[in-house]
Amino acid sequence: MPKSIREWADTDAKKYMKRDEQMAILVQREILFVSCEGLTKNEQLMKDMQDMLSLIQEHYEYPVDTEYTINLSQDGSYVVDLLQCRPLQLTQDGDKVDFPEETAEEKKLLETKGVSMGFSRKIPVDVVVYIDPIRYYNMPYRQKYDIKKQLSDVNWHYRGKGKKLLLLTPGRICTSSPELGVPSAFADISEFSVIAEVSETKAGYIPELSYGSHIFQDLVEAGILYTAVFEGNHTIAYHPELLENDPGRIRDITEEITKPAEDHRRSGNSTSTWPTDILSWPLHLRGGSNHLYDLRRRSTGISLNLFMIIIV
Repeated sequence: MPKSIREWADTDAKKYMKRDEQMAILVQREILFVSCEGLTKNEQLMKDMQDMLSLIQEHYEYPVDTEYTINLSQDGSYVVDLLQCRPLQLTQDGDKVDFPEETAEEKKLLETKGVSMGFSRKIPVDVVVYIDPIRYYNMPYRQKYDIKKQLSDVNWHYRGKGKKLLLLTPGRICTSSPELGVPSAFADISEFSVIAEVSETKAGYIPELSYGSHIFQDLVEAGILYTAVFEGNHTIAYHPELLENDPGRIRDITEEITKPAEDHRRSGNSTSTWPTDILSWPLHLRGGSNHLYDLRRRSTGISLNLFMIIIV
């Protein structure tokens, strides 16, 4: 292995490996894993990459999203192979967003720092879809695909209705593996204004918030805000219990979706996947007579941003 790729210990890796008492002994040892830190500190390589990307951007007349490989030799020499290149859509800058100086903890549904993507904006949230990570984990493997179909039902129901939808989903969205998150496609979430991937280490769900995400280009073009709820310093507040029924403000609106979805399926000679006992189901749907929350995102760069969802 080239010296530029180093193995180094990381406290987060230790935390994720400490799942039960049987792992305690292992956690006491130094844990090594492969990092690209050595590559990013290679000044000549970083300069070559910058020159290459600048040349491609000049040719396309747009910023570009690229995929590439780097073949390294033992003597430190390297060859960069460009695999894919896609022009990135340019949109106008985000709005100027002011954050309240003080917000009571019991009014915050979610507040994160440094883990969201999208231009700054303030929008109302009309409908919340919350997929409970533990209930989803405990579902039989095949039934997890029913959640994908129901998510698509919600997306289809609100298409073109001008509502602002928030999705709180375990692990990775648009994965093909149910054990990593809800298996879905962009067409199942295209009407959502905000998507938050939720971490739950007890069930092994970890968000993959990345500009390299296979759905990132679709999210950019649709103007969808994208954030993650990690179990760490990036998450300042997260209170999903606020989604419980609050008479006069928030209520379960599942029936508004299930009947049209069932009628829609019957017209196509298929059956509904919504259960009779919806209270025990992982997917929860919340709405109200007025919008439920205010969402605010303020961005000053990729890593310096604030994201907050508060009760109105």
